[in-house]
Amino acid sequence: MHHKRGLLALVATAAAAALALSVVWTRASIDQADLTGAAVEPERSSSAPKADGDPGAAAGETNEQSDEQADEQADEQPGDAAGEQTGDQASKQRGAQPRPKPNRPAQSFDAGQVAALKAALRAALRQEQRQEQREQVKRSRRSDQSEQPVEAPEVPIEATPELAPDPVPARAPTLDFVLSSFNVLGSSHTTARGNRPAMAPGTTRIRWAASLLARHSVDVVGFQEFQLDQQRAFLRHTDGRWDIYPGFSKGGRGSNNSIAWRRDRWQVVSANTIPIPYFNGSRWPMPVVLLRNKETGLSAFFSNFHNPASTKNHPNQGRWRRMAALLEASLVNRLRARTDHPVFLVGDLNERRSAFCLMTGRAGMIAANGGSNDGRCRPPRNMSIDWVFGSRDVRFSDYLADRSPMVARTTDHPMIVSKVRIGGE
Repeated sequence: MHHKRGLLALVATAAAAALALSVVWTRASIDQADLTGAAVEPERSSSAPKADGDPGAAAGETNEQSDEQADEQADEQPGDAAGEQTGDQASKQRGAQPRPKPNRPAQSFDAGQVAALKAALRAALRQEQRQEQREQVKRSRRSDQSEQPVEAPEVPIEATPELAPDPVPARAPTLDFVLSSFNVLGSSHTTARGNRPAMAPGTTRIRWAASLLARHSVDVVGFQEFQLDQQRAFLRHTDGRWDIYPGFSKGGRGSNNSIAWRRDRWQVVSANTIPIPYFNGSRWPMPVVLLRNKETGLSAFFSNFHNPASTKNHPNQGRWRRMAALLEASLVNRLRARTDHPVFLVGDLNERRSAFCLMTGRAGMIAANGGSNDGRCRPPRNMSIDWVFGSRDVRFSDYLADRSPMVARTTDHPMIVSKVRIGGE
């Protein structure tokens, strides 16, 4: 604002100076015309008029107004009466013609005047800029010292609602536990009519199996061939420390393939069975449970399967094994699509390479004992027909296929054990 006022004052001063020059020159011209009776011709050719926008033309328009004002002022000023009478007589002698006004010369300045004017303008502009900067500094200081600046008043602190500080993000919990797949060889196989009559009865061997679970600190286990009498003996021996599903709820076929977990560490969230083809396509209920860890609150799905083997009594079961494996892989995919929980699949699949390639390819799982499948299937070197698989968000370590003497007298399968970590993402 101060800058604009300074420029306006400078322009007004220049205009007033030009006006004064015009008045002085006009009066001199009028006096000369009165004395000589001749008009003063401008030093300018009519064939070369000034272009529009010429500073001289603008000055000429200003001078025209100044000349008219000067004539009116000259007429109003008192003068020599004789001089005025002489002028009237001279007009009568020329035929009473009105006295012609002198032609106005174009206002012009020499190069020195123009340079001086430009220098004065630049100096004034610099002065106004410095003044404006000083004013801005003063306003800034006043704004800093003022509690409520005029231009941008701030909200008083009292009016700002008090908010709790952002909580420090808690580290996501992790859970380490031990998972096992354990075919305990059903009691019917070690009777006098069974194919393993030399082995101890099933109810005896299941107590050994419980000891093996304790030895390896197993938290969750998928049992295969876990028959009803073995289940009762296991619950008596472990004195309620373990929970089982489906247990007795689905009869003998359901009991054969059960999931058990430590009650002090896990609680069941949901439990279901799905029908899986077994010998000659007969559907057996096999379990899928969602368990929650009591300490961390982390949950995971656990499924346990036993696919049919081709035996002397039940030959050519490859078709049903394939169908069962496809159903199991489809289940894993559905669980992964609908939830964020890790998914585990354990069991006696009665296949080695084909089981690994199908589960890691179609279901996108990883095996506890290694291997890879990036479109090209590379199974692990040491494989059995008993497996522990997990979704890709889990981490396996310390895989073990226990074939120790204790295991050998308990069952005809290795005991598969692996440490697992979930969470922490």
